[in-house]
Amino acid sequence: MIKKISITLFVIISVFFVFADCESENIDNEQVIDPILWEWELESFDNNGTTFHPEEWDNLIPDAYKLIFLSDSSFRLRTSVNEAGGSYTILDTHKIVIYSYHEFTEVGQGRDNIRRLDDNLIVVFKESDYYQASETKLTFKGTMGNVIFRKGEIYEPMK
Repeated sequence: MIKKISITLFVIISVFFVFADCESENIDNEQVIDPILWEWELESFDNNGTTFHPEEWDNLIPDAYKLIFLSDSSFRLRTSVNEAGGSYTILDTHKIVIYSYHEFTEVGQGRDNIRRLDDNLIVVFKESDYYQASETKLTFKGTMGNVIFRKGEIYEPMK
């Protein structure tokens, strides 16, 4: 009888720890989600105390200022007129290493304010080493500043 009770208690405690370990992590009362396979739209970023916000411009490429992390450890980042990307590794829940970053296209932006926004975004994003993903936001933090994206649609490669 004592052996049966011991086994029952062991099973109950084991199940409790399994479910406790599976709970979602909460940050600022928002459920944490995996950033992979979502389109993330740039909301704002700061670099050395200056905050930047993308604007709606007539000559932007479709889906400008979007970030996509793919499950093959690559990412794509669109700026106002260029495509960029690289490779990354997520070490744990909030630690990211961006191993490479390069621009696939190098079209010159004629507007000084947009070129400044693009150049600063690249500098800040490349130096990010920490991320925080919630249900609605994806924030990158690094030595140069913070970049905040808002959650968009599920990424569909063939759209």
